[in-house]
Amino acid sequence: MTQEELKKLIAQQYGNVLTAGQALTSQPKPIPTANVAGIDPLMGQAGNVAANIATGAQGFFGGAGNVAANIASGAQPFFGQAGNVAANIASGAQPFFGQASGYLSNVSGSMANVSGSMANASQMANASTAAYDPSSYQSYMDPYQQEVLDRYSQEMQRQFDISQQQRAGQAIGAGAFGGGREGVYQAEGLRGFQEQLGTGIAGLLSKGYTQAQQMAQQNFADRMKRLQGAAGLELAGGELGLGAGELGLGAGQAFGQLGTQYGATMADAAGTLGQLGTQYGATMADAAGTLGNLGSQFGSTMANTATTLGQLGLAGQQAQQSIFDKEYQNQIAQYMQPYDQLTYMSGLLGGAAPSFMRNPATEQGNPLLAGIGALGGFLG
Repeated sequence: MTQEELKKLIAQQYGNVLTAGQALTSQPKPIPTANVAGIDPLMGQAGNVAANIATGAQGFFGGAGNVAANIASGAQPFFGQAGNVAANIASGAQPFFGQASGYLSNVSGSMANVSGSMANASQMANASTAAYDPSSYQSYMDPYQQEVLDRYSQEMQRQFDISQQQRAGQAIGAGAFGGGREGVYQAEGLRGFQEQLGTGIAGLLSKGYTQAQQMAQQNFADRMKRLQGAAGLELAGGELGLGAGELGLGAGQAFGQLGTQYGATMADAAGTLGQLGTQYGATMADAAGTLGNLGSQFGSTMANTATTLGQLGLAGQQAQQSIFDKEYQNQIAQYMQPYDQLTYMSGLLGGAAPSFMRNPATEQGNPLLAGIGALGGFLG
């Protein structure tokens, strides 16, 4: 190919490049704009969480404050009841001790009665063993005994007189009246009369004495029996009094023990109520502390959550920005692709032109402008 032909070919290619450049610049395309990633929703959530940390923790701290403020008032009912129970121990136990005292007072009276009954029983028992007084029969002798003896003597005398008259009549009939025989006979009759009278009087006296002794002995036996019975009654009464005293003593001791047990039970109840009050205060203090710790933990947890959400949001924003950047780079590459081709062709033409077509002044800078400059030099 001749130099002339080469010039024409190159000139033609330069013309094509120039025409393409004019067509490309006469109808410019919109330049791609870069997108900026917006704030990630997680970053908004992180902000909301951070903004609500104080409000959310306040609920715990407020609850802790309320619990702590009400510890004293909440424990007061327990301590108040404990105080009331303790204050009423003495008055509550008093009825038991009062009844115990009453029973024990009755025991003293019962023991005094027992002592009197036992003394009476001893006296009556001793009296019931007394010996019989043989002379006591005199009180039981018939007060009309002398009159009986007088009547008996009179009757015997009358009978003797009758019998004496009969003996005198018998002596007259026998012709012995006034003689010795009559005297002997009368003397024998008098002796018999006196003997019979003495025997009769002795019999009456013996009978009266015997009856008086029997009555005295019977009365003595009856009196001893009554004394023994009375002693038995006094002894039984003493035993009953002793039993009553023992019952009263047992009842007094039982009521005293009940009073003591009541006092101990109420003291234990007061102590238990006091312990409940203390436990209530300790429990509520622990609850207040726990709520305070929960508030602190809530704040710390929410702060960590906000940080985590912020980090996740930032990572998401950066990832989205990276996607936007890649898309922008692709759009720029697509936008520049025709210009890059034209530049490439210009470069080829600029490099392929002979030295006589080269313009040193235009070799620097844009290859397209350099090619156009070379073409102008060539054509000129």
